[in-house]
Amino acid sequence: MPDPVFEFDVALSFAGTEREYASAMYHIGTANGLKIYYDEYDEAELWGKNLVEYLSDVYENRARYCLIIVSKDYCERAYTTVERRAALDRAIKSRGEYILPVVTDDAWPPGLPHATAQLDLRKMKVEQVMEILLRKLRGSAAEKLVVPADVELQKVSEVPAVDLKPDPGMRFAVIRLADEVKYWRETQFAGPFDGCVQNFDGELSGDPVFDITLMNRATSPQLLTAVGMEFLELKWKMEIMGGGFEAPEITRSRTFYLELPDLWMWLASNPQGGALQQIASSRIPDPVWLDTNKAYRYALALPNYQNLIPNRAAVHFWIRTDQGEFRSPKIYIGYLVPGEYGGLARMHKMMRGETLSSAVAKEAHDSWVRAGSPAGRDKDFWYRAEQMVERWWGVRKRPL
Repeated sequence: MPDPVFEFDVALSFAGTEREYASAMYHIGTANGLKIYYDEYDEAELWGKNLVEYLSDVYENRARYCLIIVSKDYCERAYTTVERRAALDRAIKSRGEYILPVVTDDAWPPGLPHATAQLDLRKMKVEQVMEILLRKLRGSAAEKLVVPADVELQKVSEVPAVDLKPDPGMRFAVIRLADEVKYWRETQFAGPFDGCVQNFDGELSGDPVFDITLMNRATSPQLLTAVGMEFLELKWKMEIMGGGFEAPEITRSRTFYLELPDLWMWLASNPQGGALQQIASSRIPDPVWLDTNKAYRYALALPNYQNLIPNRAAVHFWIRTDQGEFRSPKIYIGYLVPGEYGGLARMHKMMRGETLSSAVAKEAHDSWVRAGSPAGRDKDFWYRAEQMVERWWGVRKRPL
């Protein structure tokens, strides 16, 4: 299928406080043959239109990329919110990157994954940003950037260099398989991941449980409020690779059970695999106080992992404290697949356009009725119904 043809190469999204940056980018871009949407030269078209509908169409449908000049004002203003939400809708539908963030301060657009690569106007000039943009659009065919004489770059007040915030200092000191885990093991390999575990059993025997030790290296205590993991890459393949860890002599405090998403469904829509940023987390009802220079050790259990997660996954372990989010080095989790089992079979059915059996839905509904038709998703009847459906049909589906 040929690539779509867009009216604009780039749509600029910015707050009025960053108009000088946007103006310079527009004039440099057009001097180099780029088609750039810049609202200052669209006043006649904008006049009298419903701005919410018009701007949503521009930032969702009419440009190849959306370049966002990120600032505190950008994250708070009404019409930049309209533009940002439209761009995020497009980013969700796009297979490749769409939003190109250029930051001017420590603000970050709500809804945009923090793992998104960015350029920083505190560390580079507008001309450098445009050089990189030109290379992104034209690749090796990009010529030397032309800066028109009438663009008065000296009037573009570059954001002064600032000291970076002190490292908040939360470290994933140790990540290893818990002692009670059978069949899974840690392995060594030379590759792009910092560690790996895998299941060589060839049967769906047991779920992984990770033994994780955190170390608060910050200058002040932190309050741990949630734990989880962020899925970065998924693939379905038979190749397995790995790495290993050591454990400290620290008493393990508690075990958190993570409710995993069904990522076989995502893979059915992306059969070649690829990158994603999806966090599965468990909120801690009673937050944990982490003193400075003290360790905290916990277990993270991943129930029904092999039925819900494809057999090649790159992940970060993830936590949230009152001072922000923190991620571990990248870890690889893999396992051998014993043929056309629940998760893989379900993915193949979805790729063929098939739906879950009506018998599965009926059994789940009957389980709910036998439990007295209660309300709420976290009651015991949900789990009993799921376990029954999973045992009989090899799938997980909440009743109703």
